[in-house]
Amino acid sequence: MDAEGRRQERIEPAEAEAVLAARRELGPEFDAELVAGFAERVERAIEARAGAALAARQSPGLAGREREILQFVVTLVSVVACVPVGIVLGLQGELVAMLIAYAAILGVNIVVRTRR
Repeated sequence: MDAEGRRQERIEPAEAEAVLAARRELGPEFDAELVAGFAERVERAIEARAGAALAARQSPGLAGREREILQFVVTLVSVVACVPVGIVLGLQGELVAMLIAYAAILGVNIVVRTRR
């Protein structure tokens, strides 16, 4: 079954062989019906596969969602960490140390955002 609860259509080679055998048995007067029925099954199978592939591309997977959460958490922690670092180092007049700390926090954010 696919994500929407529909049964995945799969056409086995034995089914095509059965249609050909039925054609031989029944004769040419049933060709149109046999071909139409088999073509309908092929179309349903193609639609089911295309629909499943499209749904997989459109909705972010669990890994994509986990990545978004990780990026949000790292950004939030970075903002929270910048405040006390800025206060402590700013009050002590350590401008260079404060800039280095901010650069390190920024570096962590860049790595998390660009990592695949």
